[in-house]
Amino acid sequence: MARFFGPSLFVAAHDTLNQRKKSGTRNFARETALKFRPQYELIFVLESRLAAALMDSASKHFAAGSTEQMICDHYYESPQRKKRLRAKSPSRQYRVRQIDSAPNVPAPYASLEALRLERGMRLLRQSNVPSHELSKLKSAAVDKSWAGKWFHKKLLKHSLLPSLEIQFDQTSWEADSFDGTLRLSVSRNIQAAPFQSASSSRVRIAANIVRMQFSVSLPSVLKSLIYEFALLPDQSTALLDLARAEVASVVDDEATANSFQAKETHAFRVNEIQDFHQEAATCPLG
Repeated sequence: MARFFGPSLFVAAHDTLNQRKKSGTRNFARETALKFRPQYELIFVLESRLAAALMDSASKHFAAGSTEQMICDHYYESPQRKKRLRAKSPSRQYRVRQIDSAPNVPAPYASLEALRLERGMRLLRQSNVPSHELSKLKSAAVDKSWAGKWFHKKLLKHSLLPSLEIQFDQTSWEADSFDGTLRLSVSRNIQAAPFQSASSSRVRIAANIVRMQFSVSLPSVLKSLIYEFALLPDQSTALLDLARAEVASVVDDEATANSFQAKETHAFRVNEIQDFHQEAATCPLG
């Protein structure tokens, strides 16, 4: 279970950043030029009843209302990690996200995303491209004029291949605070499958994933929800870990079933051959 980073850590981080800003040091200039947008993130894994109660409470706390989206993520991993579905998910993730895409009908745009998860922080780099341009990712050469060239370079450099598809419905709330934008999201109806597999092999994940994202210190509205429902943070890779474990279980079951069927078929053929030889031996001549 992940550690809970209290307000004192966020205040200290904020003060350090302000000191660097005032001193005009190189470090601050380098930080402001980061390609990743840093945010603190807390993850919670809830059963359906508790998730529904939290959503009801959140709708009362956020005056602006919620946003409903259907999301489809394609994760890219190295061939070695792709084979080990039960391995822990990496803290650096690459994915293509499509929002509100219907079955067999891709969304008009896709988001190319690189995530780094470090000590309770979420660092995101992303670029939006037309969905029909995703075919560029299959090329062995990088199109230097393309907005997604940085993502394509990462795939080629690390030999990353599409490995897992995760679909879910997401309800999210956003609000502005003194320290910046805060966001609460609940992911439900989660389904996962190996990339480009048959829909019948899709597995449902019973858990609901709650994410709280903020810039500096934990906002009071999020803190009140944590206290109200006695929430305990989980690993930042909770969704991907759950999906990989469920898919691995299905793959193992299918492999066992196929092995059993192959043994039954082999035994049946052996019996057929033995019966044939017995009949031939007892058949009278002439």
